Amino acid sequence: MPQSASSRAPNAAPQQKYIELRPKDESSSSLGGVLIKIPNTHSDFKRRKHAVSQKNQRDRLKIAFDQMAHVLSISGMDRGRKRGLFTKVELLETAVEYIQYLQTELSEHRNDKLSEE
Repeated sequence: MPQSASSRAPNAAPQQKYIELRPKDESSSSLGGVLIKIPNTHSDFKRRKHAVSQKNQRDRLKIAFDQMAHVLSISGMDRGRKRGLFTKVELLETAVEYIQYLQTELSEHRNDKLSEE
């Protein structure tokens, strides 16, 4: 039984559609029919392209969050948690705190350099 477009995986190959043309009179039915391939519609193509694009974006976000969790854990900002136990919101909040901490450190370092001169 063919799958509908909505039940297929987004990046699965689309089912090809065909029309069979057969002669009307019975005398030429021994020749058989002719199959004509119907091209996929532009909207099917756009839908698949969009689904693949969304999947790629989700994959990129997952990698970025994993990298952020790793950086925060090696910097000591993970507050003793295991890397996989951060929620995305907690990761972002902790990253903001760490960036603010680094900005303060940089500012203090620059002030110390200026006072030495």
